[in-house]
Amino acid sequence: MYREEEVKYGRKTKAVIDSLTGENIGDQVYNTDNKIRETWNGTIWTNDYSITGIAGEALLEGQAVHIEDVSGNPKVKLASTGQNHAFLGLVVRGGASIGDAVVGAYKGKWNAYFEETTTHGNYFALTSTSGVLEDDGTNSAASFHTTGVILEN
Repeated sequence: MYREEEVKYGRKTKAVIDSLTGENIGDQVYNTDNKIRETWNGTIWTNDYSITGIAGEALLEGQAVHIEDVSGNPKVKLASTGQNHAFLGLVVRGGASIGDAVVGAYKGKWNAYFEETTTHGNYFALTSTSGVLEDDGTNSAASFHTTGVILEN
C-alpha cells in the first residue's frame, strides 16, 4: 500500500510556506505548487534538486543563473550566452537583493522566464539578455548551447 511521506508542515502552497515562522533546521514541507519536498536550512527553504548560494545581484524567480567565483567568493548571478559552462539553473527562491540567500534549481520542472512564446518539447538555451531563456526552435537535435527541454507552455 502506498503511504505518503510525512513532513512536519504537511502540504502547503509556496505562499503559505513563505509565511511560516519558527522553523527549525531540517523541518520539511511539501510544496504543492512545485510538487516537491522542501527542507529549511536555517535561512531559506531548499530542495533535493537545487543549490543554495548568495545573490551577487538582484534576482527574480524563473531567471536563468550561473555561479561566478571571484577570488574564492562564489556568487549566483544572471546567466547569458557563453556561460553554459557555469550554468546553474533557475531561481526558485530568494535572491531579491544582493547578499540574499538564493536557491537555484539544476534539475526538475520549474517556471522559467522566456521573452517569447514557447513550443512544448523544443529545446531551450540561454540568450544574450541576462537571465532570459529562448526556445531554440527545434525538438530533434540539441546543440552545444542547449540547456533543457520545454515541458509546458
